[in-house]
Amino acid sequence: MYIGSVYTDQDELLIAISKLYLEGKAFDLDPTFNKGGFYRKLGRPRLIGDLKPKHKWVKQMDVTQLPWELWNLESIIFDPPYNVGDGKMVQRYGGYSSVQEMFVFLDTAMDNFHRVLRPGGTLVIKVQDTSVGGQNFWTHIHFINYGVTAGFELIDLFILVNQQKMNNGKPSRMARKEHCYFLVFKRIERAIRIKKF
Repeated sequence: MYIGSVYTDQDELLIAISKLYLEGKAFDLDPTFNKGGFYRKLGRPRLIGDLKPKHKWVKQMDVTQLPWELWNLESIIFDPPYNVGDGKMVQRYGGYSSVQEMFVFLDTAMDNFHRVLRPGGTLVIKVQDTSVGGQNFWTHIHFINYGVTAGFELIDLFILVNQQKMNNGKPSRMARKEHCYFLVFKRIERAIRIKKF
């Protein structure tokens, strides 16, 4: 069975990750469920949460303070917002007042995931790089580097290409980000030696 690393269909990408790293099973936990867009073709996780649940059956959950009864999980999928500022995307999906606030949130979430995943457990993070004030912030690189210190090993990387070009009519000051990453980590004991990419 051939499985590539670049996709234009998110459902196909998630099924590929499930086949390679979850033995074809659903994730144990999605703490950023939103409306459940990941699960059109993939089975829903056993545990579903969101900071602001859109459905009554979704548990209110903060990834920076995961419940202590969650532990020994085999797998987690994480899809946080990557919007900074106060625009329409922040109002629709949530976001942060500053890049610093975003990175503190993401790091705290990753520390919590290490606490609740069993050794060898799988963490999948959907990551989109962002730009603010004409400056790029390479969020996927931040996750990879912080993951090493938080006790994770990056074992794979998938790319999802958005075929719908978002053009707001303004000239570009830098390349538009028309793709995102799905980073696949394994939980290990906290790293003694830090290797950066």
